Amino acid sequence: MSTEKINAAISDNPVYTVKEVSRMLHTNPALIYRLINLGLLPALKLGSIRVRKEALDAFLQRYEGCDLSDPLNIKALAAG
Repeated sequence: MSTEKINAAISDNPVYTVKEVSRMLHTNPALIYRLINLGLLPALKLGSIRVRKEALDAFLQRYEGCDLSDPLNIKALAAG
């Protein structure tokens, strides 16, 4: 299956796995688990941890313009 088909299939799902979220955000699953464990990214457990599409969209809107590399010390991105 091509990358485009995989991405289209992922974007049509109402819930995502941690691995899918990490792929979409071009980061590693450990950071996604950390965001979930800190309560910054809402998730639920359905056999494994899942993130609802709406929760991910709200997370991205809420933290747009922020540096989340240290989720315990969230800062605004520096201009420039």
